[in-house]
Amino acid sequence: MELPPPTAAGFRLLALVDAKLGLAPSCHPSKEELDWLAEEVPDAPALGLDPTSLPPGWFAALSRCGVPFAQGGALRWGNDLGENTAITTPSMQGARLCLPPCDRLLALSSLPLKPVRVWIAQRLGVRLKIGADVHLRLWPQRAVLISTAAVPLGGFLSGPAQGTRASLYLPVGSAQHVTF
Repeated sequence: MELPPPTAAGFRLLALVDAKLGLAPSCHPSKEELDWLAEEVPDAPALGLDPTSLPPGWFAALSRCGVPFAQGGALRWGNDLGENTAITTPSMQGARLCLPPCDRLLALSSLPLKPVRVWIAQRLGVRLKIGADVHLRLWPQRAVLISTAAVPLGGFLSGPAQGTRASLYLPVGSAQHVTF
């Protein structure tokens, strides 16, 4: 019997959280998964980018960069961020985040994603300092981080209060929450 890759657990956790937030279809959680969701994922409205404003294909690419999503979120594609086919890495133009085409964004490691993380910090008050493939879901009092990376990752989540940061360690296929 072939076992699923270790990253499958991270994708399952991400699907569960996104389904609870109304960002993805229900994935029929088990009793243990329902218990985990009840403990880790707040019932309060999330903070982030409104996914209904996105063109097709961008949700997964932005999620792996650490962009949080929320139904009816205050951030919108076209106003706060958008694609610029002339660039190869993300950049800021004033308060607007400009992104390379989706396929280029998916190929980037964490260092070229720095402008994305700075933009999130400017708009939502938290800055993720960790490798790519860590998905951030955000609420006023909590963050849930889910790794779909093929290697363990360590880093920090700074904010929302100035001068505060939480240490992060995400083994392959795991999640961690941070309470503010």
